[in-house]
Amino acid sequence: MACTSFNFKKRWLFFRFLSDFQFLQGIGRFTTTNGIYATKTYPIQIGSANNWSLIAAGSGCSVATNTNNTLLGWGLNWDGQVGDGTYTSKNTPTEILIGTFTHLHAGQNYNLTVLNNSALFAWGSNAYGQHGDGTTTTKNIPTLVIYPPIYSGLAGTGNFQNATQGNFRMFNNSCALIASVSQYNNSFNAINGIVSTKVWVETVQPSTFVKRHYQITPDNNASTASGRITLYFTQTEFDNFNVINTAMPLPTNPTDAIGKANLLIEKRSGKSNDGTGLPNTYTGTITTINPTNADIVWNSTNNWWEVTFDVTGFSGFFIKTLTTLLPVQWLSITGNLNNQKQAYLNWKV
Repeated sequence: MACTSFNFKKRWLFFRFLSDFQFLQGIGRFTTTNGIYATKTYPIQIGSANNWSLIAAGSGCSVATNTNNTLLGWGLNWDGQVGDGTYTSKNTPTEILIGTFTHLHAGQNYNLTVLNNSALFAWGSNAYGQHGDGTTTTKNIPTLVIYPPIYSGLAGTGNFQNATQGNFRMFNNSCALIASVSQYNNSFNAINGIVSTKVWVETVQPSTFVKRHYQITPDNNASTASGRITLYFTQTEFDNFNVINTAMPLPTNPTDAIGKANLLIEKRSGKSNDGTGLPNTYTGTITTINPTNADIVWNSTNNWWEVTFDVTGFSGFFIKTLTTLLPVQWLSITGNLNNQKQAYLNWKV
């Protein structure tokens, strides 16, 4: 009888055997004998992927990561332990979270993971406080328990991060903070799926908006999804803006109530069409958001401003102080008379 051996260090094929109760094995089908879930006495490969890295098997649910920086879960999901935002059990690996993972733990109906920036996430059953977040609330999405203890500052131009669902602070690989994204509680249109964040910092101060600006885009229902956003800015960035905008300045210090009242956010729907993130590269609807003064906070520990606001519909975000729309770049304008001698103008921005 011929035998085949596998080098797991090189191929990382993923096998499960033993109990298949509630399709724990993740092979994409119910395996039964006379209607009873069958025990396996031999390995069965899960899917065809060969890029698995970390694995953890819990009570009725399994989680694993792959070399594409994706966390997946499957099996029983009565307490949301799969982590996909539902309570429906899964019989194939289901994507949960994007990131660089260092540790996985699968417990009894709950799971834990740690990212390379030391952020700890928990999900699933929490009846006995096993999440460690000070509550006994069950969660069906990975929820941040402990923030990374040390920040390396705010991320610079071109930094981006992807995450899936939940309440997240987005960091680059050096623990530099980009932005924070959270769901509304019990919102029908709560932000979900993979959420991408990106930041730009212009080298020259623009005339009408702060040089640090953002793009935040969920993959699912970007135009209608709801969430709560926190954007971060340095005092130097506000000061640079104020040099040009003396009549309507941003806060000059933590107690500057007038500067806080001046602060507005312009939201431009869609994605930047050339990757620069500048206002004129968005072609969607334009909305001005006026956050409350209480949501404009100076973080004295980290020496940055935190601007938090609720939003429906996502993409480019710019800090300004004027209610007028940010300037656009005129590409062309032409005019002519029709047969009735009426003037027609055509323009492109």
